[in-house]
Amino acid sequence: MLNKIIQSILNDKYSNDELNQIATAIKHARHNQAVVNTFTLKCGTDVSFIHHGNKMNGRIIKVNRTTMNVLVGSQQWKVPANMLTPV
Repeated sequence: MLNKIIQSILNDKYSNDELNQIATAIKHARHNQAVVNTFTLKCGTDVSFIHHGNKMNGRIIKVNRTTMNVLVGSQQWKVPANMLTPV
């Protein structure tokens, strides 16, 4: 299903206004996911995120307003909350 949506966008099947509405919907969905993650993910939770196509696994060590500090190995990453998935 996702591939059909992507193909219809790439094949110019939408007007500029429709594309703006799609972009706005995506922006709101990302914001909502960040809010949910900020309230549900806590320090010590094991999470994963994608960085340049690679799946990274780590543990939350600090929760900020919109981001979370994640310890991956010995490195600390500041990751937007909407990019995190609990493991």
